[in-house]
Amino acid sequence: MAHSELDYFVTEAQLQAVVLEEAEFNGWEHYHTHDSRRSNKGFPDLVLVRERVVYAEIKTMKGKLTKEQQHWQDILKYAGQEAYVIRPCDKDLVTQILKRP
Repeated sequence: MAHSELDYFVTEAQLQAVVLEEAEFNGWEHYHTHDSRRSNKGFPDLVLVRERVVYAEIKTMKGKLTKEQQHWQDILKYAGQEAYVIRPCDKDLVTQILKRP
């Protein structure tokens, strides 16, 4: 996806707020573990639920997945789930994902 230089200044918290705003606008429920220190490592940042379930790992433009995060992405996809790594340049993709039934 095309991105601008400004995308490199967006933090994970800012991007997560954008994703949640879009989700709420489109009628999605969401879950986010606020303190993951005692949870399984690597589980996606957001679980979004409407008529389907979407798992989203939020990353900055330079952020790298840990091996545990990649593992969760892989096993969720293997299980037939929608799992995405969302970066600031993916705002249009987020809108597409959350608008479709």
